Amino acid sequence: MRKTRIYLDTTIPNHLFHDDVPEKKKRTQLLWEEFQTDIYEIVISEVLFREIGRCREPKRQNMVEQIEKLNYVYVSLNEEIDEIADEIIKRGYLTKRHKIDCLQIACALYSRSKYLLSWNYDDLANHKTNKGVSEIANIYHFPTLEILLPFNFKI
Repeated sequence: MRKTRIYLDTTIPNHLFHDDVPEKKKRTQLLWEEFQTDIYEIVISEVLFREIGRCREPKRQNMVEQIEKLNYVYVSLNEEIDEIADEIIKRGYLTKRHKIDCLQIACALYSRSKYLLSWNYDDLANHKTNKGVSEIANIYHFPTLEILLPFNFKI
């Protein structure tokens, strides 16, 4: 049986260290424990590592150490992912200033993930973006991708 593919955006490992939002931190920790069991197929992209690279130490190293605990599929950026991200902007689902978010979505689609988990409700895990992503998935013949807040993901 094939494992459910889950794409993690940068907000997920980031919230492992967010003491200022204890409920999100706790939920992220519970998910992280579950992800280490290999029940799911976790997907992480070059985009996440680029964003982590801009963090200050020791947070950067702490996030890298947590990611190393996972068995994950790595997605490198390529022309098709860039094209998908540009199409998301062209169709107005997100703006140019959200290019990183568009790349995250494109990587999740390209990797044929079933879910993209993100704490970013304003730009990603909301009805409008999910509707647009569904249309993009149809255009590019990808399976449906659902963007969820970790609170809405059942473990």
